[in-house]
Amino acid sequence: MDTIKSLASISKTRFVLLGTYDVLNLLSKNAQLDRRTTLVHLPRYRSEMQNDHASYLEILITFQKHLPLRNEPDLITEADYMYTGSLGCIGMLKTWLSRALYEALKDNERQPFIAYCRKAQVSSERLTTRFREILEGERRMDEDADEENNYAHLQSLLNSGSASERTRKASSETKPRTRSQPGKRNPVRDPIGDRTRLDESAILP
Repeated sequence: MDTIKSLASISKTRFVLLGTYDVLNLLSKNAQLDRRTTLVHLPRYRSEMQNDHASYLEILITFQKHLPLRNEPDLITEADYMYTGSLGCIGMLKTWLSRALYEALKDNERQPFIAYCRKAQVSSERLTTRFREILEGERRMDEDADEENNYAHLQSLLNSGSASERTRKASSETKPRTRSQPGKRNPVRDPIGDRTRLDESAILP
């Protein structure tokens, strides 16, 4: 990350890093880079959200129409299955369809395309692991998005530190100063010199 920061500074070039939620771990390791970074979240499509569900179906139809097959497959009737197998992520859907297309072309399309999709699908165990990572990443993004609460928490931390510092200063400033009585010498440490070298004025005649 220090190398990326240096390259960006020297070349005056804006770097764009694309990846999973693991990218968040990189930002937390370098405060200077984090200060210069703009985070753009590209979330998955959520089936429980009407707009997301409609958009996912449109993308699925687009893929369906552009698959180089003799007959256009009917993926819309299997939309729920395709959504589950891709976890609502278009990148995963594209990779899945590419693997299925390879199997279909290799087999000379002797079966319906959905059969090749089932053959090329990722195991449920691996999908579960990916989904857990997605949920954790979304949780972290939601925490970052809750700017109002985060700012209030940060402000309370800063204020508590300032308050304790003010209390310490006030305590030191208001500490009572002891004064000696008139004619009474304050206790001090007298300098001690070489007794063999006395001031001549201190020698009695």
